[in-house]
Amino acid sequence: MITGTITVGSKQWAVQIARTSSELRAGLSNVEVLAADNGILFDMGSDQDSIPINMSEMLFNLDIIFINSTGGVVGIVRGVVPGSSPAFEAGAGLGARFFLEVNAGEAVDVEVGDGASIEGDPAEGVTSPQLIGVVLGAMGLAAVGAATGAIVTKAIRGRGK
Repeated sequence: MITGTITVGSKQWAVQIARTSSELRAGLSNVEVLAADNGILFDMGSDQDSIPINMSEMLFNLDIIFINSTGGVVGIVRGVVPGSSPAFEAGAGLGARFFLEVNAGEAVDVEVGDGASIEGDPAEGVTSPQLIGVVLGAMGLAAVGAATGAIVTKAIRGRGK
């Protein structure tokens, strides 16, 4: 898993970032202890209207923070116990792309509406419209470079005649 840091409001955690299907399935299952101020950030790839959480193999209580693709906290479930089945359900069209699992009690000061930023993984924090803008910008620069090269080449060849 990729490691990084997430800041939500004024609270910061060192995280492992789960992205692959096996990482998303495994999560913190059968992990005996999670160090303070550490967690796992699950990246669902895009905003989801519903995210069921499987706590059947968990060994300790968690707080779970749900974050959308623009970095806003859209849901929090506190004090989730092993064996339970919490779920995120989007309200007012605010789906969640990420969810952060941390030790119970660590998200006490986090509220819906807080901002979140992720560091350590270059793909994180880039929403689809931003990524499209970057790609189109790079394509535009490449096209300008190619056109400029063609003009310069033509000009140089023209001098030799």
